[in-house]
Amino acid sequence: MDMRQRRPNAICVICGKGYYKHPSRPNTNCCSVECREELKFRSGIFSLVPYCKAKGISVDDFIRQIDKMHNEEMKTIKQISEDLGIVRISLMRICKRYNVKTRNIAEDNHRRYATMTDEQKKEQTIKANEGIRELFKNPQWKENQIQKVMEAQNFVRSAPELLFEKLLNESGYFPEVQYTEGMAGFVLDFAFPEIKLAIEIDGEYWHSLPNTQKRDKRKNYYLGVKKGWELIRIPASDFTHNPDHYIWEVIQTIEILKVA
Repeated sequence: MDMRQRRPNAICVICGKGYYKHPSRPNTNCCSVECREELKFRSGIFSLVPYCKAKGISVDDFIRQIDKMHNEEMKTIKQISEDLGIVRISLMRICKRYNVKTRNIAEDNHRRYATMTDEQKKEQTIKANEGIRELFKNPQWKENQIQKVMEAQNFVRSAPELLFEKLLNESGYFPEVQYTEGMAGFVLDFAFPEIKLAIEIDGEYWHSLPNTQKRDKRKNYYLGVKKGWELIRIPASDFTHNPDHYIWEVIQTIEILKVA
C-alpha cells in the first residue's frame, strides 16, 4: 500500500490535519515540509537561509538590515522581531552568531526614558505605582515578596541589630552573631552558648506576618523546651527609642545566668 494512502494515525500540531506518522519517526509532529518549517519557527529554531531565500535577499543584506534597524533606527529587538515576523529568541541568536551589537532591555529602557517628556515620566510613574498598589492588596503576594527579599538579603543585619551589638560590646560583652550551631536550621541574632542565652531583635512588620509568627513559636519551643535556653525577644522599634534600658536588662540576665 502506498504510504500516502495509509490511514492517518496522528494530528499535525500546526495545521490540524490528519497524517500518517511512521513508526520509525515517533518524534514527527507535523505533516509536511511547510508545517515543519513553521514548527521550527514557533519553537525558536529559525533557519536563516530558507527565510532569506523566501524573502529574495542575501544573508549579508538581511544582517545589515537588522543592524541598521537596531543601531541606526534605534528599534528594540522586540520591535524588530515584530516587524520581521521572527521569534525574538531566534533574532537574538542571529545577532550573536553574526556579531551584531545589541542592547539589553535595561539599556533600551534607559534610552527610552531619556527621550520622554516630564509629563510622560510622571504618567508612567503614576501607572507603575497603581500597579504595585493593586498587587499589594493581595496579602499572600505581599508576604511572598517579603519572603523573597529576606532570602535574597541572606539575613542582612538590620540597623537595630548593629546598634545592639555595638552597645553590648562597649559594655564588655561579646555574643555570637547569627548563631546556627545545633539550632536545627534556626538562626539566632545573638547568642551566648556557654550560658544558653539567645537574644532576638524583632522587626515590627516582619514578625507580625502569620508565617513568621508560626516560625517564632517553633523557635521558642525548640529553644526553651528542647534545648533549655533562655530567649529574650526585643522589639526593634522599642529598642531604637530606648536602647540603654534593654542593654541593661540583657546584662542583668547574663550576670544572673553566669552564677546560676
